[in-house]
Amino acid sequence: MPNKYKEYLRKFLMVVAVIAILFSGYQLLQIKEEKDTSKTINKEVVEIIGKEEDGSVGFLTKKSFQELYAINNDFKGYIYYPSLQINEQVVQGSNNDYYLDHTFYGDYLSLGTVFVEASQDMDEQNTTLYGHGTTVSTLKFSNLHKLKKASDYDKYKTFYFVDKDFIYEFEVGVVLYAHSIDDYYSIPYWMGSFSESEFSSFISNAKAKQFYDTGVNFNADDNIISLQTCLNATDERRLVVIAKEVSRQPLKDQ
Repeated sequence: MPNKYKEYLRKFLMVVAVIAILFSGYQLLQIKEEKDTSKTINKEVVEIIGKEEDGSVGFLTKKSFQELYAINNDFKGYIYYPSLQINEQVVQGSNNDYYLDHTFYGDYLSLGTVFVEASQDMDEQNTTLYGHGTTVSTLKFSNLHKLKKASDYDKYKTFYFVDKDFIYEFEVGVVLYAHSIDDYYSIPYWMGSFSESEFSSFISNAKAKQFYDTGVNFNADDNIISLQTCLNATDERRLVVIAKEVSRQPLKDQ
């Protein structure tokens, strides 16, 4: 190869390398900005809710619920998962697309907002919450992946969800990977209401794919919550956590 062509090739490869470095830097900056934006929104929501003496996020009250509802009429509640450092406002849109990439305030953000399955009513047997998972952040539902190890179950088994009426305590019963296509009908964690036979089949099929046996039994009249997050952009499997209600108490006025 003539020397001048070698020189052209060398310069071309240098340009490609510089472009790759600049693009990677841009992506990292964008990720940081999105994380910072999400954290800022969460902080502003917590300022309305208030904190306990130990610094943890306080439970919603009727007053703080109404204040957040006034900001966004899609507001449905708040999920508290202290052991996994998950504290997120929860909304419900008219479809399952909007809050995949929009904030609580309605601005574009790829991290989105934790949201309720659009087809469900909040008073149904099952409430399904969707939240993004990412390896570069602990935001949204990223930390749910820590539930995959049986040895960590006791540490992470309890969490809370609060709506306009009650503070619900939940106990994790099943943790599994569900395929978004192959398991869509056999493990319908997206459904709100079930017949007794449908519920039995749903739980049985979910337990057949669970990572480990939690020892938690489900009854046909149990109220449950299903948490779902993704693995990555191309994997059709979803991490699904199914938990049963073990107690509830009414919201305080303020």
